[in-house]
Amino acid sequence: MIEYKRSDCNYKLSCRHCIGRNCREYEMDCIVLKQMTEGKLKILVFGDRNWNGHDEKSRIRYVEGYKVRRCSLNLNKESQDGTE
Repeated sequence: MIEYKRSDCNYKLSCRHCIGRNCREYEMDCIVLKQMTEGKLKILVFGDRNWNGHDEKSRIRYVEGYKVRRCSLNLNKESQDGTE
């Protein structure tokens, strides 16, 4: 079995946590493991809600595909040939 780390993540899971009328939206780092039927994804999610200090936690979740978006990586990286 492959061991994944949080630094391997290239997707974000959009989440919402509500207690009564108070809601908080946040994103969690994740890795897409498999695309299931009917548009669901099998993902490995890192962290525990939006709390600090729980980065080592990971668990597998099955979610709707529209809740996951790809991260932009290396936004400030220049192209290989030196032109922009």
